[in-house]
Amino acid sequence: MKPVGDKDRFSQTSDVVACNLDGGKALLDMASSNYYQLNGTAALLWELIGEGSSVVQVAEQMLEKFEVDRSQCLADTKEVIGSFEEAGLVLRLD
Repeated sequence: MKPVGDKDRFSQTSDVVACNLDGGKALLDMASSNYYQLNGTAALLWELIGEGSSVVQVAEQMLEKFEVDRSQCLADTKEVIGSFEEAGLVLRLD
């Protein structure tokens, strides 16, 4: 799998069902029957991915919510989106 780039865009796969859970989200991948629990930060990333934003746009929106170093935020955003992709929860559009 290639690294997540700044301009890459992703979409949530249609096999994933999400619901709010204790300040985060629960995801169920119907294709694999795997269940994931996201904390509040990862849940926000999940929602922003669903809006079709690029990785940089997602990170910028995260910076509006959290006080964190810009480069660290971008690196963390790429890491989480990469883990979503590896788990088969999102598809790369670009």
